[in-house]
Amino acid sequence: RAGETLLTANSVYQLFGICPDSRDYVEFVADFEQMFCAEDTCVFKFFLNITPEQSAYKFADFEKRREEEQAVLRATAGAVPWYIVPAEKKWYRDFVIASIVAQTLENRLQRLEKALPNG
Repeated sequence: RAGETLLTANSVYQLFGICPDSRDYVEFVADFEQMFCAEDTCVFKFFLNITPEQSAYKFADFEKRREEEQAVLRATAGAVPWYIVPAEKKWYRDFVIASIVAQTLENRLQRLEKALPNG
């Protein structure tokens, strides 16, 4: 619904059982994002970028993880851009994401205020 905020970790697309290596994935992402944008909903996509060494440490199958990451990044045909965020230091990752969200919401508030009759 318009005016609501949804925060989700991981991929919301996985909730629908569409996996990144599916042929339908790119089309699904584009349609899904367009649906939200049509409702004037803010949608953010953050790619948490870590070094290959960290990725190999955190994920047993490093090559599979990289293939999935590439499939996700290819899904850029949608209405929402990716923000690639360095994620090696959690405090910095959180700061970058919070800054992007805060700036976007501040811009949206200013736009809405201008749209008011006395704005």
